[in-house]
Amino acid sequence: MKSKNLTVEHLWQCERIGTPSVSPDGQWVVVDQTTYSMDSNESATQLWLYSTDGKVRKQLTSAGKKNTAPQWSPDGKLIAFCARREGDDEAQLYVIAPDGGEARRVTTLSTGVGSIKWFPDSKRVAAISWVWPDLKTDAQQAKRKKEKKDSKVQAKVIEADNYRYWDSWVCDGTRPHLFEISVASGAAKDLFAGKPWTLGLGDPGAADYAIAPDGKEIIWSQPDEPTRLISRNTLIALNLKTRKTRSYDLGDMWLSSPTYAHDGTRFAVLATPVTAPSQHTRLMLLDRKSGNTERLAAGWPRSVGTYGSANPVWAADDSAILFCAEDSGVQHLWHLPLDASAPSAIVQGGHVMAFTQSKDGATTVYTLASIDHPARLYTLDATNKKGPHRLDRTNAFLDKVPLGNWQSRSFNGWNNEPVQAFVCYPPNYDKKKKYPLLHSIHGGPHAAHMDTWHYRWNLHAFAAQGYVVAAVNYHGSSGFDERFLGIIDGDLGVKLQ
Repeated sequence: MKSKNLTVEHLWQCERIGTPSVSPDGQWVVVDQTTYSMDSNESATQLWLYSTDGKVRKQLTSAGKKNTAPQWSPDGKLIAFCARREGDDEAQLYVIAPDGGEARRVTTLSTGVGSIKWFPDSKRVAAISWVWPDLKTDAQQAKRKKEKKDSKVQAKVIEADNYRYWDSWVCDGTRPHLFEISVASGAAKDLFAGKPWTLGLGDPGAADYAIAPDGKEIIWSQPDEPTRLISRNTLIALNLKTRKTRSYDLGDMWLSSPTYAHDGTRFAVLATPVTAPSQHTRLMLLDRKSGNTERLAAGWPRSVGTYGSANPVWAADDSAILFCAEDSGVQHLWHLPLDASAPSAIVQGGHVMAFTQSKDGATTVYTLASIDHPARLYTLDATNKKGPHRLDRTNAFLDKVPLGNWQSRSFNGWNNEPVQAFVCYPPNYDKKKKYPLLHSIHGGPHAAHMDTWHYRWNLHAFAAQGYVVAAVNYHGSSGFDERFLGIIDGDLGVKLQ
């Protein structure tokens, strides 16, 4: 007999919404949505198209099972995405018209592509591909790949202390390089060929590089030690015509997520102290001509993003920067004028997972999750008078699954200081009865329990088994002031409470 309360089966039944991309005119948004089958042990990801007025919802792709990371072209005529379809050994770049029809495969790289971004001319796309740096052609890449796959010796010789990132090996000599791809011909140029350049080994993505507004320069986060998963990063900017480079170095700072202003005179970047990683990540402004730097909202007592979640984006008029950041167990979307001492939250968490803005900044589309539901897709106009409007209709089955109540509470932890926690109760909780307590402990330790829907450590799934669940953001958790974040350094056993 199936349980009416939340179970693991329910969690796998949930449809998961990915990262949205809004059309330049703000009228449409495309997003990848993933479904799972426990019977076949497979997943399928397709692209969906929504009108931002909420009137139209339609599935854009149906071929293949892995259509991901859609990106709307600047001229609004095409949507680029990555997919592994029939005949593809690795994910390739595809494009499709917004009004549907057949998608066209652009690349046939033996090493595949991912983490794509359009150039401003809508004729080229940048992408990441893992290649062997010593090889010059794709044919050579394909040959070595086949030799390694067909070799009877599958043992790995480890000559570095970092050899695996989660479930991916990073010790086979390949490096993540940036490629420039012609959408018309499919020609792919390795921008790092013959140079000691690379992106970081720890799951590099689109946030690790940016393209200048004139399309003449590309900038990326370059690790000091390319063979290590954790290394200080500087920035390198490459002129695509002259091949001249310029480096940006802020000393003992790990630089990430560069993003150009629309006028091209400067860029924003996240900077995290390397010597004390428990310190907050800062939002810095760098002038491209002078190299001068400025820390924005230096007195704001929060970190700008956690583990790459900030996704900083310039406002349409370059007067402000938008980003995601945690605040005491929730993650808001913040708006920070360049001359302001602190940002203001324009979308309240729950947990704002991702966001995108139209070219004129009048339409913001974002995904928002909470302890009570998976990520949903919302739109918000610039005036915010109408409030957020939900676009998707996913996971309606959860409306019939009873969930217990939950609350955010505060109690005294180490040194009698207040500590925040989420407490989740079983369905039909009776305060007159006694229940076993389950303590869900987050990792990190500089991470946090969030007001979000988790597919593994789901508070409601635990509570459905008859537990009262406590999810404590003990000292050292992110989303609080810098003292709270760093106080456990060197003394976890005593202060981690």
